[in-house]
Amino acid sequence: MSRHDQSQKLKTKLRLGDTVIVIAGKSRGTKGVVKKIVSNEQAVRVQVEGCNYQKRHVKPNPRVNREGGIQTMEGLIHASNLMMWDAFDNKRRRLGIKRDENGKRIRCLKVKGELKVVGQSMV
Repeated sequence: MSRHDQSQKLKTKLRLGDTVIVIAGKSRGTKGVVKKIVSNEQAVRVQVEGCNYQKRHVKPNPRVNREGGIQTMEGLIHASNLMMWDAFDNKRRRLGIKRDENGKRIRCLKVKGELKVVGQSMV
């Protein structure tokens, strides 16, 4: 099997629990927390709390004790339509990666050419 036949998942810098803001689509401007990340060879999609509500028509299923009807649930958003939210500055930021003295990778927010470690304030 050649290298091109293997299906590879795409990567994202977002993690579960990150606070993000939607920058495109019908939920534009909405802030929320990342609940789920789905990745395959075509796209990385993210489920964000409180964003991209969709309606689903559900059949009743007595075995699972589920009622039928129209249910509203959160859909997936493409990762390119999201940016990290910097709660300290109340602005959206790009996400980068740098390495510390030991060579460990650290996620950082890009602020005016500088890198700010996620979760720390600029001093």
